[in-house]
Amino acid sequence: LCGSAMSVARGLRRLHSGADDPSAPTFAARPGAPHSAGADGPRRRHRATTVGISTDIQSPGHKAYDSACFALRFSPCGTRLAGGFFDGCVRVFHTGSQRQLHRLSLTEAPAQAAGAHVAGTWTGFAVEDWKMPDMDAVTNLRWVPDDQQLLLAAVDISGTVGMWDVSSEASPRLVSKAAMGSGELTAMTFTEDRGKLFLAGLDSTIKVCDFAQGSGDLRLAYTLGSRLSGEGHLGKVLGLAADPSSPSVVASAGLDRRVCLWDIRAGRGRRRHLPVGCLRGTEVAGDSIAFSADGRMLFAASHRSLDALQFFDLRQLSAQMPLSASESYAWDASPSEDEDGVPGFGCMPLSAGWDRNNRIIVAAGEKDALGLVYRRRLDEVGLEVIGTAPLAARRGGAMLAAAVADAGHLAAFGGSDGTVQIVDLSKFN
Repeated sequence: LCGSAMSVARGLRRLHSGADDPSAPTFAARPGAPHSAGADGPRRRHRATTVGISTDIQSPGHKAYDSACFALRFSPCGTRLAGGFFDGCVRVFHTGSQRQLHRLSLTEAPAQAAGAHVAGTWTGFAVEDWKMPDMDAVTNLRWVPDDQQLLLAAVDISGTVGMWDVSSEASPRLVSKAAMGSGELTAMTFTEDRGKLFLAGLDSTIKVCDFAQGSGDLRLAYTLGSRLSGEGHLGKVLGLAADPSSPSVVASAGLDRRVCLWDIRAGRGRRRHLPVGCLRGTEVAGDSIAFSADGRMLFAASHRSLDALQFFDLRQLSAQMPLSASESYAWDASPSEDEDGVPGFGCMPLSAGWDRNNRIIVAAGEKDALGLVYRRRLDEVGLEVIGTAPLAARRGGAMLAAAVADAGHLAAFGGSDGTVQIVDLSKFN
């Protein structure tokens, strides 16, 4: 786990001693209070813990699991939301009814793993006979890009990758599970054609796995990068993003302040393991990079106050020279060249996402325990904040995970206190 998220997690070592409370609803809905501001919105970066602009997004329901939520992802169809938690569990929610459908684990015994939390009841084993074993934190997850079959993959700090078929609400099925043998895994992504799965983590390399969707089988084909030779990343890789327009292109972001672009078609032999380009000026601290739908732009959220949100025009990419950002914004969406801005304001993003329409961006921040929703102007350069999602209990906590549905109609945020929030953005599209 990245240093910032891990510092939060140190205070969460007390894990569940039993199952999630089956008598409690997955989401306890509560109304939200809109933030007020002048008609023209903010002119300066604010020191307040929320961005003072007008918004009437209702705070969604949420359920705290007493275990930090490290990752969130919407299914391609947008009807499911999956979360990876510090207690080693993957929880799957129905976004329409706002209830928990499944609770999955890579480390439970097979008989226990067959059980699922559905509509407030447990199936597959008796609650009174169930005890939580030692579990490895789930650090990231991804859905297979398929609108028909709901396949969900996750990785954990032990270096294990697993996959479930959760198409059935009643009986999720573990499709495959494999130990990669390279230490902690923190990043993953599927190619758009579902042919490959990229994995990365502590050893700084990117593992390219052949994926057979029918059987769920994974086979390690080769790796990209080498820490020893200085090719690629020199530290832990925290984020991976596949180019939606090309199944051969992937971006990786690491603690070494590098974002690398890889094309698995480029080069032969040793040259195949070299990035085709790098980005300049990023400080990514989590799963916070994303491609535009046409593959021409890359978005990166950095764990800092200045230039926290950046866009890179990949059409200008060169193997000889690191690419600088074409657009840079502060946490409150003010441009980096805004002379009226207050230096140092920011929520230090840990996670971010971008929808397939390239209109909605979400980011989760550490400093003020806040999630923000941005709208990107398509007719001109610029970002605007359209909503906020504060952590339920901000003191000593952080917002660790952010996700946006492909269609841009839903956003989700996960906190160090275990809360999961879903926000309806349909009226902003």
